[in-house]
Amino acid sequence: MNKFFSDIYSSEDEDMRRAMNKSFAQSNGTILSTNWKEVGTKKVERTMDMELKKWEY
Repeated sequence: MNKFFSDIYSSEDEDMRRAMNKSFAQSNGTILSTNWKEVGTKKVERTMDMELKKWEY
């Protein structure tokens, strides 16, 4: 799976990479968008009913 996303990320333009980074970071890993026109002007909110928890070591 990592190779799949790595291939997509490395072969696309800067707008697609920015969209992927922003959507993944702002949604706490629940959304991965490739459309910068959609996510570039707004905050990306997670859409699934998930609870964010901190890891305890």
